[in-house]
Amino acid sequence: MAPPSEKPSTNETSRNNPTRIINTHRPPHTRPTTTVPPDEKDDVTIVTALMDIGRGDWDRYRRPLEQYHIFMENLLSLQNNMVIFTDTSSYDFIHKYRKNMGEMHRTKIHLITLNDLPLSRHLDAANKIIQEERQDDRLWRSIWDPAMKDHPEARSAEYDVLVNSKTYFLYNATLEDPFSTEFFVWIDAGYGHGNQSVFPYSNKWKPRFPRNKISLIKVEAAAFKEFQTVLWRWFFVQLTPVHDSISGYTIDSLYRRNWSVVSGGFVAGDKRSIGQLHTLVHRKFIELTYHNKVDDDQTVLVLVINQHPHLFSITHGDWFDAFRLFGPDEHHYMR
Repeated sequence: MAPPSEKPSTNETSRNNPTRIINTHRPPHTRPTTTVPPDEKDDVTIVTALMDIGRGDWDRYRRPLEQYHIFMENLLSLQNNMVIFTDTSSYDFIHKYRKNMGEMHRTKIHLITLNDLPLSRHLDAANKIIQEERQDDRLWRSIWDPAMKDHPEARSAEYDVLVNSKTYFLYNATLEDPFSTEFFVWIDAGYGHGNQSVFPYSNKWKPRFPRNKISLIKVEAAAFKEFQTVLWRWFFVQLTPVHDSISGYTIDSLYRRNWSVVSGGFVAGDKRSIGQLHTLVHRKFIELTYHNKVDDDQTVLVLVINQHPHLFSITHGDWFDAFRLFGPDEHHYMR
């Protein structure tokens, strides 16, 4: 079978013929395929994205793009099918790294901008909500957690649009399906925050997921201790008590409160369930803006879970535990 369409050169492609987000009406017969032998064929496609929203210039919760590149090296080292969405600031880095790893036959890169995302139509509304909130000292003193005022989701509409577009990236990958897999897994580009031990020691991941379900991880205080030093270099979070019910969380108990219920860095499912999830997340984000609220993907996911619990398979674990929890062999991980 023929490999996915290769780019003549990194610079030439970026400037003259960029690959854009696929047309949702693309006919099936135009799908690229892979040259991976049948006995080595995986049934999962990893999907991720990296876009520069200027976070390197922030005064709080600053993360330079170069730091993201360092974090992303662990993910890019995996010998798995991968669909990556990125902008011109990271395209060359991603293409070169996967090429040097000898993984271009398992790689499809889409060049995009923030304005390509459907939720970008709501940037003005989200910005207006955030600016009005920041000027309302009464709410921050009496209802919300003042520490949240500088968190990314409470200060950047671009951030909120980007993280709530994870299901859009997943959905696009299922429509294109360049490697003909049953399952698709979202992994944040910076997953693990540089901690190589959370990735498979062999750089090969063969996960197992339930069909017709969205697999997520509920992060809990007791399970989180091992990774707290990694995460708390960047932000302080409060995790939910062990084995409490997600159904107990409402928009009022989550909004501008320093709680993390589910890990937004990992989302997995088959084509059908991902299509459903994307529709629900997209609608929920817009619904929140109608109520003068805008938040990150973790809050939106919890609200969707509570309204459609039948769609989800929730596993309890660590923040960065996806590869171990859904891998066949735990001993392949350095702990």
